[in-house]
Amino acid sequence: MGIERLRHQVRANFASTVSGIDLIVSARGGPMNILLYSVFRLSDPTAGIRWQTVEHLAEHPDVKWWIPIALGDSHRGFPVVATNNSYLAHYRYGRDQALSLARGEWFAGADQVVLGSAVAQRLGYRLGDDMVLAHGASGPAIIEHDNHPFTVVGILAPTGTPVDQSVHISLAGMAAIHSGGQFRSGLPPRPGQQSDTPGSVNAVMLGLERRTAVLSLQRELSRYKAEPLSAIIPGVQLQRLWRMTAVGENALRATSMAVLLVALLVLVSTILAALEGRRHELAVLRAAGAGRLAVRCINTAWPRRRWWWKGKASPSVSARR
Repeated sequence: MGIERLRHQVRANFASTVSGIDLIVSARGGPMNILLYSVFRLSDPTAGIRWQTVEHLAEHPDVKWWIPIALGDSHRGFPVVATNNSYLAHYRYGRDQALSLARGEWFAGADQVVLGSAVAQRLGYRLGDDMVLAHGASGPAIIEHDNHPFTVVGILAPTGTPVDQSVHISLAGMAAIHSGGQFRSGLPPRPGQQSDTPGSVNAVMLGLERRTAVLSLQRELSRYKAEPLSAIIPGVQLQRLWRMTAVGENALRATSMAVLLVALLVLVSTILAALEGRRHELAVLRAAGAGRLAVRCINTAWPRRRWWWKGKASPSVSARR
């Protein structure tokens, strides 16, 4: 029962990694890859969406709120997520649970960072500590943005989702570390880069005014002429991803069946061993005249009260004798 409960809990937690998001818009690519890097931070992001397209999505009449996601940097193996205040206000997980801060506050400047609970615990960061981000989402750091250090101003409460493994900065902070000054390697800043927002983001999470408008907006974005876009429904893709990784679920189910079978075999073998050990005693009791009901009662309810039948033979035994 415990293993079966664990299997259902793992599936429920997987399906509730993200909740309440109607569409995830990204550059043209595979739906599964978009889900992996925008929600689970497990894959390398594709080409970004221009900021003009993000503004167009924000002004769409069917869009209620939007969360931009810019990736590409990391800190000691943990991914860096550049976003805005909508991330804290509208991002949901589990059964429509909102993010909350365990300590500190949400970032308010380009030099502030908010850590996931797992990042703060494993790296030992506290409020007020300084940290330097590095370019590259995975692998060893090639370029460190040491010209723009960040200060830890908040630590999120544990969620059991990839949010715990993420480092959160503002979009202005992402733009600043890629354009504000020289890198350690001496690379110059890119010309024309804005200082308040990055030139592009990797994904935009959308919440719509009406759930019925999901499919129509998805078709509209797939035909967007300014640049190629892909819009996925996260709930549908989560179910597809779970079916692809159903090997773990089948393994847990097989383990629970094996445990049940072993438990039954142990129970049967224990009963047979107990009966074998008392077979001679039961034979003596039957030979002394105890009936089947008396033998059953003696061996269960009254194991020590055997005096009441001593010297008395059952009528059936006496008749047969």
